[in-house]
Amino acid sequence: TNVRKVFTCLTAFVGAACMIMLCFCDHTRQVLGIIVVFIFLVSSAMAYGSGYVVNFADIVPAYSSIIFSMSTALGTVGALLGNLVAGIIIKKPVLEDWRKLLLLFATFYLIGGVVYFIYGSAVPRKWATFNSEPTKELEEDEVLTTLPSQVDLPNAIRETKIT
Repeated sequence: TNVRKVFTCLTAFVGAACMIMLCFCDHTRQVLGIIVVFIFLVSSAMAYGSGYVVNFADIVPAYSSIIFSMSTALGTVGALLGNLVAGIIIKKPVLEDWRKLLLLFATFYLIGGVVYFIYGSAVPRKWATFNSEPTKELEEDEVLTTLPSQVDLPNAIRETKIT
């Protein structure tokens, strides 16, 4: 849990700091802008490898693919809404309009990081784990799928009762 929290929160807080720093990158600070974007991309990679992607397998191993696909779909909706909001906020391609959008993104990153820091966990849920105890139904399936060459025929005939 602690490793997931560290990397996911670092990603959120570094991302927010990068958005705020980009507010001050005008045409005279282009190199700083490139460095900030690079730092932002590296911090995003930290979340994908050590936090965000693998957290599903930690929490709900039996259903991780389903929940991961649903969260990815919701994330796509968020990305579409982000583009709509950007179109509403940015009237002219000037730094003042971009600053509003970048500060909005930084706010979302900060809120997400704080919420994950408080409520985030990587503890597996009991209802979402694989059942490791063999069931009677499984044992019956194994008997039905055993090849005839693997069955001890004299013992199998003695054990079978005809009613």
